[in-house]
Amino acid sequence: MHTSTLSQQLKEQTAAAHQQLEQRLQPYLMDAPTQQHYIHVLQSFYGFFAPLQEAIASFVTEAVLPDVQERRSAAWIKKDLDYLQQSTGAVAAPHELPLINNTPAAMGALYVLEGSTLGGRMITKHLMRQLPQLPAAALQFFSGYGEHTGSKWKTFMEALNQLPYNESDYSTVIQTANTTFLKMDLWIQKTLR
Repeated sequence: MHTSTLSQQLKEQTAAAHQQLEQRLQPYLMDAPTQQHYIHVLQSFYGFFAPLQEAIASFVTEAVLPDVQERRSAAWIKKDLDYLQQSTGAVAAPHELPLINNTPAAMGALYVLEGSTLGGRMITKHLMRQLPQLPAAALQFFSGYGEHTGSKWKTFMEALNQLPYNESDYSTVIQTANTTFLKMDLWIQKTLR
């Protein structure tokens, strides 16, 4: 029996992997001197988010997360790239993604993707300062849920904590979240070097 919630355990047990990915991404997200650089970052994100979200969608339905259809998605990256008249680029192969074969694994991966919205507003403001010519229509992905980001995160965490997990499921959620951080780090290294 756990005395802390799954979301608390996730935060604690993925902190190292999360920090490592954040440090990897920071130079790319906070130093975008040209529009082409920004496009390259979007293409890299799309290449990881699109196939991972497709895998997650089979297991995270509205019964699991009621507002799942409203969640930020790779389609938002595609809209940004379309606006900038750019292709989506290459996507990760199955072996480059975490294994998603049940709901706990899908929620572990989604924890990483949804968590990435939390820094989005700061990234958007920074990009607008660095690239003032970039229209807001090309910043949808990083803008995320805008002023609703906090409430969307809270809703996700409540859904995560309310699922009927057993001991094995707890491990799967945490392990998949850690693997997602790691695989995204490797993908960033591969595509943004």
